[in-house]
Amino acid sequence: MGTHRINKSYSSLSAWTALFFSFYGWFNLYIKGYSPILWIIDGLSLIITILVLTLGLNDLNKFLRFPHLPFSVFNLVCTFVPICYFCSAIYGLITFINQLQLKDVNLSLFPVTICTFLFAGASIGLFQRD
Repeated sequence: MGTHRINKSYSSLSAWTALFFSFYGWFNLYIKGYSPILWIIDGLSLIITILVLTLGLNDLNKFLRFPHLPFSVFNLVCTFVPICYFCSAIYGLITFINQLQLKDVNLSLFPVTICTFLFAGASIGLFQRD
């Protein structure tokens, strides 16, 4: 038996929900013709987030280990990808709510605030190192 230790400090449901809204936000960035650098960076961060959700952060560290570089690619990923993941999820959520065409958008303020805290916890916990 191996000593595979799993330390999840995030909710899987909120992480997958944030991933759904991140994809929705990424798709809207692409369709609406925003700057290509935005949706390319967002797409790369979504790929890395999917890898972390399915494989784990320790396995991602094995993929991003380049001994000939003077800096750690893994540290850069663990810093910038959660920020992009969180911003994309919030953008996707707000875009989704705007698509609903509610008569009173103020009704969605409380659910969006709760989702913001859940998505922030998922994005921080997903990339938290041991």
